[in-house]
Amino acid sequence: MMLACLTAWTVVAAAAPPSSLVTALSDRHGVEDCRRLAQHTDDLAVDLKQVVDHVTLPPWAPMNAAICLIEEHHSESLSTLRGWVQRPDTRGLARLIFRRIESLPEDTARELLRHALAGPHRDEALVAVQADVRTSIRTLDSTITPKP
Repeated sequence: MMLACLTAWTVVAAAAPPSSLVTALSDRHGVEDCRRLAQHTDDLAVDLKQVVDHVTLPPWAPMNAAICLIEEHHSESLSTLRGWVQRPDTRGLARLIFRRIESLPEDTARELLRHALAGPHRDEALVAVQADVRTSIRTLDSTITPKP
């Protein structure tokens, strides 16, 4: 008796963000209040990340989504934000973080900058460290080995 073994492959594609969320993020002048976006989705942080990762037009939709992740969802999105400051292909996203670093809680800012200083966006991270008024952030500058 011959037995046939069948293997089923399941492909799970990331769910597309709701179109109403993309529309709300599509204003070229930014989003007035990121908290209002919650009405468009059941899991705003997840869908904002989907917009950043998968929406290309209009180009400001993913940037607006990234700003909302940084400003309003940094706690639950810390690993995503850390990836942005560590990967060489996410310079624009890293720069968004550096421009908003002073608005982040001190422990979050320190964590992101510590990782950024060891990554491909080191020079820009160093500028953010030196511009920050918080002592614990500024001391990161003294722990850095100069770049050869």
